Amino acid sequence: ERTDDVNELKKYDIVLTTYSTLAVEEPWEDSPVKKMEWLRIILDEAHNIKNANAQQSRVVCKLKASRRWAVTGTPIQNGSFDLYSLMAFLRFEPFSIKSYWQSLIQRPLGQGNKNGLSRLQVLMATISLRRTKEKSLIGLPAKTVETCYVELSPEERQLYDHMEGEAKGVVQNLINSGSLMRNYSTVLSIILRLRQICDDISLCPPELRSFTTSTSIEDVTGRPELLQ
Repeated sequence: ERTDDVNELKKYDIVLTTYSTLAVEEPWEDSPVKKMEWLRIILDEAHNIKNANAQQSRVVCKLKASRRWAVTGTPIQNGSFDLYSLMAFLRFEPFSIKSYWQSLIQRPLGQGNKNGLSRLQVLMATISLRRTKEKSLIGLPAKTVETCYVELSPEERQLYDHMEGEAKGVVQNLINSGSLMRNYSTVLSIILRLRQICDDISLCPPELRSFTTSTSIEDVTGRPELLQ
């Protein structure tokens, strides 16, 4: 339950909140979570603050704490600049300063300078603890993999086949035009939509079904946002 009383928060050893809740409190200077001097702040799924300009990222970076942890399996999702917000939260200087990040990491990487990559590798090795699949927790049972084949309904099969055929055309057009890598998000969106149809046809919104029957492949290639 949310509170606007700092003294109420001080009663607890652990306080849980969400990024969306923090985002709502970002403009509120009297926010109790911003007033608190926390011992330790742990961000779970820390890649949620990858956009440094987002409200939730700004408020998280303003929180006061003696110790800061960022937990994520995907510190980089869209590009290396995703890491800057994590550096800002961790207050790991000088990389938490935007101008330094751009001059030491971002700009060299963009120019293909090996020094940028070397600095990034050293930085990540210095501040991160990585757990691989080989380092499993003690006592976990052996993993079993079972493939279950599910028959699509006639409606699901019709929609899936139509989308799959059109998707192949979209991807082939991107390959032919040499723009596949520049439109990688479009390909991922196509795959996601096909997976959603396999899960449940209700995950495929009506506007997409209309699109599959009325929009040409050329239109989609030119407007990848239609697949988002």
